[in-house]
Amino acid sequence: MNCTNVVGLSVSVVHEGEVVFSDGFGFRDLERQLPVTSTTMFGIGSTTKAFTSTLIGMLIDDAILNLYDPVTHFLPDFMLPVDRQDDSQCRTQQASLTDMLAHRTGVARADFLFMLNGPAGFSVSERSAFVANLQGAESAADLREAWLYNNWGYLVSGQTAAYVAGADTWESLLQTRLLDPLGMRSTSLSFAAAMAGDDFSIPYPFEYLDNTLIEFVGPAGSLSSNAEDMAKWLQFLLRGGRDPRGTRLVSPATLNSLLENAAPLPPNGLLKPTYPFSLTFSGYSLGWFTGVYEGFQIIQHGGDTLGHHSMVTLFPGTSTGVFVALASTDNMVPTLFRELVSNKAFDLLRGVSTFDSDWACSFFHPAYFADSRSAAEVEPAFQLPTGLKVTRPPLDAQGWGSRGKQLTSAAQLTAGTYTHPFWGSLRVWHELNGQETHFALHELNGTLTTGLYNGLDLTLACPDPSVQRFFMTLFGGGVVQNLLVPWGDGNQLYLNLDAPGPVFTLVSSDPTTTDPTTDPVPPPWIHQLEMWMLAVAIFFGGAVFLYWFVRVRANPRSKSLLAEELERENETGAYGEFATGYASMPEEKHGRKINA
Repeated sequence: MNCTNVVGLSVSVVHEGEVVFSDGFGFRDLERQLPVTSTTMFGIGSTTKAFTSTLIGMLIDDAILNLYDPVTHFLPDFMLPVDRQDDSQCRTQQASLTDMLAHRTGVARADFLFMLNGPAGFSVSERSAFVANLQGAESAADLREAWLYNNWGYLVSGQTAAYVAGADTWESLLQTRLLDPLGMRSTSLSFAAAMAGDDFSIPYPFEYLDNTLIEFVGPAGSLSSNAEDMAKWLQFLLRGGRDPRGTRLVSPATLNSLLENAAPLPPNGLLKPTYPFSLTFSGYSLGWFTGVYEGFQIIQHGGDTLGHHSMVTLFPGTSTGVFVALASTDNMVPTLFRELVSNKAFDLLRGVSTFDSDWACSFFHPAYFADSRSAAEVEPAFQLPTGLKVTRPPLDAQGWGSRGKQLTSAAQLTAGTYTHPFWGSLRVWHELNGQETHFALHELNGTLTTGLYNGLDLTLACPDPSVQRFFMTLFGGGVVQNLLVPWGDGNQLYLNLDAPGPVFTLVSSDPTTTDPTTDPVPPPWIHQLEMWMLAVAIFFGGAVFLYWFVRVRANPRSKSLLAEELERENETGAYGEFATGYASMPEEKHGRKINA
């Protein structure tokens, strides 16, 4: 853990129906040095997908769902993008739950969309409207033409399950049909609720977030759990769908259909002799990757939220299951680290050793072992990187920059409102006589400057400090390189998030040099004049106050002259009426007596 910057780690292992290990390592709270235990909660991200597909399987056993019926049979408002070849609606008319669960829709991933509202994200109540709006999403392939990982397919599946079961939400259905029967009492459907508990792993570096934005795509990745509860999940799967009392929740035939390959993948993985073990993946079922580790079949899925990373691995041939969850800020290390922990646990059970801890550290950071020093001597334990770099497609990969309008300055960008049917509207405007070009898409705000490959870099400048911090952490700094590319004749903008990214079209140009949603910004000299006038007013106001204080307030002679004048006027009756009225007031109103 020291050589990988993993702060906290949770592991549970089930073998032949028994929990043989369930414990934690490191810290759930680094500042207070609070340890991770078997009950420490972590966000388990996309390992939630297997819960959703299992719930679908239970409804299939209830004969109210079919994996191969079009989704429109259950959700009439459901729409996908038109087919790429003939602009027909065949994709929408034919897409089934299997296509949703196996990532075969051809729709681009677009995960950044629900992050663009900042830490708040979208609300759960907006799910139905969102499902109906999927027709505006980017199409990267036709239906069943390619395997393209997509969280929206699981959102649609969760909405379908809730609708046919007559449940209010996917959350309530999952709780009553699966979590409660399995006794997974700690598992939370709300990241915010889990975070409010006493035994929660802080998701560095997003410790200030409640991750409610993850809850919008709940069926794809919103669960939080711990080693003890996830051991119950492993037991359920390895028992063929039975709960702790032996009651069957899903039939063996249905469960097996969920675990069978539904989409082939190009062979990929780690191979000998480059690595001390062999691990390959060749397919995706319904919520699981399928592959082989050292000759043993594995069924596996990882999960990532902001700051938490998890993995569930089944070794069906030996009736073994491993759950791993960890907290780390590194965007690559967690994927490999959790894989090594799962493999190491399986190796220990079968009495072999394919790699040791020294190799594991050199695998992540080969330079650490260039000499005889240990990892602990080279890098302090639990050193936290400052940011999380998100992976975005490089602009030069397909010559995207050369296909756009060439700009020598961001000031040449047409100011106005650009729209996309799925991503919404973005705004571009110029300020300071064209010296600054500003950009806003939902909560993502900043100034644009020219970058590489004809791209435009965004310097983050979000008005809300918490939103600014969120995006700076997400993008690993204050500048997002090559975020936009002027497209076609300059009236379109390509957003370089996800792949393929959306192309926004100009719908209304605005020749003014200000943000169209705010009052016009005056020229700089007006602001300078206002500041000078304010300074002069403060100076003279201070001088008058000082004169009064020195000549009257602080001068005993002035005080006595004033008192004599008041007494003389009082005797002549100049203030008689006032003094009489004042004296008639109760004493508590004015605090002293006056002789009228």
